[in-house]
Amino acid sequence: MISVTVYAKDAITADGYDNALMAMHLKDAIAFVESRKTWKLILYTTRKMAKWLIP
Repeated sequence: MISVTVYAKDAITADGYDNALMAMHLKDAIAFVESRKTWKLILYTTRKMAKWLIP
C-alpha cells in the first residue's frame, strides 16, 4: 500500500489505525476494516495505483 486514510471520531484514533493498517497485508487490512461496520477507509496500492473505497 502507498497510503491509507481512516475516518474516525478523532485524529488520534485515525492515526493509530492507519499506521496499523499500513503494516498489514492488503487482504488483511481490507478484511479488518470490513469487519467494522461503521468504518470508512480509502487504500491506495502500488498495483497500477488501484484505489479501494470501503464504505
